[in-house]
Amino acid sequence: MTMLAKLDTYYKIETPEGINLLFRPASPIIRSIALLIDILVQIGIAIVFIIIIQFFRSYIGLKAWGYLLGFIFIFLFLLYWWYFVLFEVLNNGQSLGKRFCNIKVIHDDGTPISWTSSILRNLLRSVDILPSFSYGLGLITSLTSKEFKRLGDIAAGTLVVYNEEKSIFNNIPPSVSAVACPFSLTLQEQQIILAFAERNKTLSAERRLELASILSQYFQLNNNQTEERLYQIAQYLLGTDQTQEISNKL
Repeated sequence: MTMLAKLDTYYKIETPEGINLLFRPASPIIRSIALLIDILVQIGIAIVFIIIIQFFRSYIGLKAWGYLLGFIFIFLFLLYWWYFVLFEVLNNGQSLGKRFCNIKVIHDDGTPISWTSSILRNLLRSVDILPSFSYGLGLITSLTSKEFKRLGDIAAGTLVVYNEEKSIFNNIPPSVSAVACPFSLTLQEQQIILAFAERNKTLSAERRLELASILSQYFQLNNNQTEERLYQIAQYLLGTDQTQEISNKL
């Protein structure tokens, strides 16, 4: 038996210590919402700054106003190019929009984003926004990538993921009787079944049945029966029954 089909869209990173880290890539929709919020924040900052400058206009001469006008353009330039970089590096990979949408940007290996990577991915934003600031190229690129990466992410080796602090495997599998699998399982297949069982409360009923349908052919059962059988196999793999028998004897 070979479970080639992926059971979910999690991005797996294996650390040098042998620890598996799982991240859920942020979809283009949630990233678009975060970007829209960031753009509105930038516009708001720019408007407030210009209003403040206009207040001092009547107190300065025409020559000084020319210098001040140049300063305004420099500020707007820095606001556009450095807003994302500063927030991403200094705020745990989150701009204000990303923070609102509970997503963040990290390196492909799971480490926090660096100055170099953040600058590179945001410099390439000028390419992703094409054509005509529609972000069409970035959207097409992200839709063709299983991790939803735009060009800036690909070049910088970064990934935008949901900011999930807790482990996704901290749930307890359903309490059912343990049943051995009728055929041998590899270590990876055992891990897949355990992960499915431990995440039962985080998945909708429709999603659980969809995942169970992938394996129903191996058990010759319908989707509902396959889901129940996977829970039973998970309990067997965890040795629940054996633990209970020892406790009863004591």
